[in-house]
Amino acid sequence: MTVPPEAEASRKRIHQIAARAKKRVDAVLADPDVSRPDFAKNFYHTYKRLSELAQAIDEGPLFALSRFRAEDRFLTHVVGEACRSFTIPTNRPSAPP
Repeated sequence: MTVPPEAEASRKRIHQIAARAKKRVDAVLADPDVSRPDFAKNFYHTYKRLSELAQAIDEGPLFALSRFRAEDRFLTHVVGEACRSFTIPTNRPSAPP
């Protein structure tokens, strides 16, 4: 996904989260116990957590980034400046180029 420079840090974070989730899914699929019915309860809980993670990415930041438009650049800049002014300890949006 290509995004404006102001949204690049968010895109990278989402990509890192999705990559970690993929590794977790691959690990579950590689587990020989995944096909054993007596372990189904354990894997059900793992599935639920991974499903929640995928849903959170899809319905939250990924949705917002996919709809990021030129009009959002100004508000991103305002929020970034407010975070810097109040020294809010969070990942701040970057300023426009």
